[in-house]
Amino acid sequence: MSPETCLACEHKTSCLRDALQNSEKGTDVKHEHVDRAYESGMIGFWGRWSRKKALNRQTQIKFQRKKRHSFWQLLKGKLLPNKKL
Repeated sequence: MSPETCLACEHKTSCLRDALQNSEKGTDVKHEHVDRAYESGMIGFWGRWSRKKALNRQTQIKFQRKKRHSFWQLLKGKLLPNKKL
């Protein structure tokens, strides 16, 4: 939903599109859109999973978030260079 102040502006479409593409809140809106499509039956489980995974990858690249590592990567010592197993 567009903010009330944006509705009267002639640049609202380009401004809101830019906000969705270049902010972390825009990514949250895209996640919500995928969830709503899944709940309404427009996409299936695998479609939802695939789109969510793609959104997460794009978010990590765009906003330079640190990648989460699994327990097994930590256990193997890939992230702990001083310890050898």
